[in-house]
Amino acid sequence: MHAPKHEGRVDAKKNTSSLKSHDHTIPINATKHHKNANNMFALLTWCFYTQQKAGTTSIASLLHSNGICSAQVFPGEPEFYDKEVHFFDHQNRYDEGIEFYAKRFKKCARQNKQFIMDATPNYLNQARRVYKTYTNEKAQKSAIKSLKLICILREPVSRELSLYNHKVTLFTQGSKDDWLMDVVHENSTIKTFDEYSDELAREIRSFPRGAFGLYVDHLKEWVEWFDRKNLLILSYDELLQQPSMVMQRIGHFLGINLAGSFSHENTNERPNKVKEVSLHAKQVLGSLFKDKNEELYKFIRDSSGPPMEQNPFPRFKDL
Repeated sequence: MHAPKHEGRVDAKKNTSSLKSHDHTIPINATKHHKNANNMFALLTWCFYTQQKAGTTSIASLLHSNGICSAQVFPGEPEFYDKEVHFFDHQNRYDEGIEFYAKRFKKCARQNKQFIMDATPNYLNQARRVYKTYTNEKAQKSAIKSLKLICILREPVSRELSLYNHKVTLFTQGSKDDWLMDVVHENSTIKTFDEYSDELAREIRSFPRGAFGLYVDHLKEWVEWFDRKNLLILSYDELLQQPSMVMQRIGHFLGINLAGSFSHENTNERPNKVKEVSLHAKQVLGSLFKDKNEELYKFIRDSSGPPMEQNPFPRFKDL
């Protein structure tokens, strides 16, 4: 998966003008097909949002293998844009407007696909933009009611470590994308995960609204704009331990029968991969996420989510 600079850290700074879904919302976008829709955007009825390194690719691959339609890649765009369109989280693409987004799914309409998905993993802090798009005068009025939202959550410190390893691997392979530079010193040497954690902690303290790992803050904003019954919150731990159960939950939520199994997402086995969160990182980051994790468990317990959702939500495993 790919993301803009600081995706795993504090990514909302550049979007505060229209925010406020981390990631993300894996934030996948899909919707049931309306044969008489004149505006293609009306087709989008399902939005899968989360953050990077939380199982997005595995779930999206399974859904695609079950016939759910993904976006068309246009000239000049990277190949992975078929899975993740990066419309709501990239300012330059969002500024192109609803027609730009809808155009990427026209092939799905021609194929008469029932569901369409955008599995961009950086929509978690984009609730307001998604809402504004779905209530746009050019979109069908029924679009927002049929929209399905799926969010998968991973223990935030472990997710940061996984994202750190992912970025380091890409950089050592020769990529110089801007979003990788938060793991690199000015002299192009790799930062340790402890150094990365210290910088992330400072960013969260100075700009908490943009921190992807503070899941509950983003989820509360989503339910301000969208029906809680249309938001399915999944556990990354359950995806690892009981993938068939996650598959059942998603199928029930969407009203479809899913076949197959999840693929293994993490193939990063470089020699210097950091495999465990250090005591320093636990202390620095764990203290920032602890209270918000408790707030998250309470939010899910007390809110009326869809019936197939885990409730109470399983607590994140101790590091």
